[in-house]
Amino acid sequence: MCGTCSGSRVVSMFALHEVVMQHPVLELELRRCAALMTKDFVELDLLTSPRLVYVHAPGVIHGREQLTQFLRNEVQFSAVQRRDLQIRALGEMAWITGFLRYEGWRLPARQTFEAFSYVTQIWVQVGQHWQLEVCQSTKVEETMWKTAAGAPLAVGSSIGIAIPDADTSVVPSFGYFGAAQ
Repeated sequence: MCGTCSGSRVVSMFALHEVVMQHPVLELELRRCAALMTKDFVELDLLTSPRLVYVHAPGVIHGREQLTQFLRNEVQFSAVQRRDLQIRALGEMAWITGFLRYEGWRLPARQTFEAFSYVTQIWVQVGQHWQLEVCQSTKVEETMWKTAAGAPLAVGSSIGIAIPDADTSVVPSFGYFGAAQ
């Protein structure tokens, strides 16, 4: 058993750990979602690797600096939600798969949008902290998002955050494991 994944077991040196219920990257992913909505670029910088490879659902590929510029200049999120998260870990690497829902507007025209994706993320432990190294997003239909919400899940039925109005100073609230959204 590794020190970061209590409750997991390793079958062989190269085998994957079982799905873990608690892992540091879960909280970090929620912090990342909150930072996307509040445009907290200091937090996003801490949570992402300098080697970040971020593949958006339409196929656009960004490194950390390009992603930061995109977030500063091209989009504002009013909601970022995750569902049906599965977390697996092996030593200094963990990965999350699950559904993602974005809502917001494209800048500068403030054209509204809502997007649904299935996301795979790889997090790597660097010293005492974890950073997002890879994020691959694939567009899915809204029905898949809705179906995932009601399905029995290994980790949680809904983990998400929302700010009622992006221009307010309301701190995002987190919904954990089965909380109504």
